[in-house]
Amino acid sequence: MSARSLSIALAVLMCIAGCKSDSRSTAFAAKRDTQHGKHYTINGNVIAVNVSRKSITIEHGDIKGYMPAMTMPFVVENELELRNVHAGDKVIADLVVENNTSYVQSLEPTHPPGEQFGPSATPGAEHYPKGGEQAHDFDLTTQDGKHVTLANYRGKPLLVDFIYTQCPLPQFCPLLNIKFAEMAKAIQQAKPQYHDAQLLTVSIDPEHDTVPVIHDFAQHFDAIKGGDWNLATGTPKQVHDFASNMGLDYWPESGQVVHSVVVYLLDGNGKIAKVWYGNDWKTQEALDAVKHLRS
Repeated sequence: MSARSLSIALAVLMCIAGCKSDSRSTAFAAKRDTQHGKHYTINGNVIAVNVSRKSITIEHGDIKGYMPAMTMPFVVENELELRNVHAGDKVIADLVVENNTSYVQSLEPTHPPGEQFGPSATPGAEHYPKGGEQAHDFDLTTQDGKHVTLANYRGKPLLVDFIYTQCPLPQFCPLLNIKFAEMAKAIQQAKPQYHDAQLLTVSIDPEHDTVPVIHDFAQHFDAIKGGDWNLATGTPKQVHDFASNMGLDYWPESGQVVHSVVVYLLDGNGKIAKVWYGNDWKTQEALDAVKHLRS
């Protein structure tokens, strides 16, 4: 074989080997290039899979250019992709953000084929409250540095939700904030009709969301200036204790609260009058529930 022929043969073999070793990442990139919207790469550990809800909970690292590390559920575009993904797997996925929504696609395991991972510890809340139960007490600090407990709201209905200020996913915190702003304005304009109801938004990321941070964040919402809607934070233990006793799951190894969407309406005695899971509810539905509470 001539030197030229040998060089060509070696180049072809190197190309084939390179394509084989990088076939996963090449295919992943190709899928991303054909889609609309903004795309971000997620790398992390699978905490839970729910095929019926088309949902996967991932403990992910920083998503470059988009959001910090967090443990949270993501909607999956095609539930068929979930059939070969299990708790304990390490995955890479494409997060697509478009038209005020987001979803993941192109889920692929990042561990070698055939390598098995045992299931991760199951995340779970300390308690999953039901309607009629007494809400768990809290010990938190508002954006103005004021100390608040459940007793501060006695005699008034209270709407409670959970967010973190760095959350960019449109159907999570941003949408919750919009809905709470709408309800705060409506209540401020008709306080007797809504029994002087109050709103409390609790950060589940206390290490970042300190009082100065939530104070600056609050400036984005005119409705907070009315005094009936407060943001709150606390120590990691204070936030963990309240959130996990109000039905938010947490990751046992780190104690990190799993970001989920849940809103509670408490009556004037601190009992749970209504619970909304997810973000499909309408603000008027919640306002009507407040209006029809017995004083």
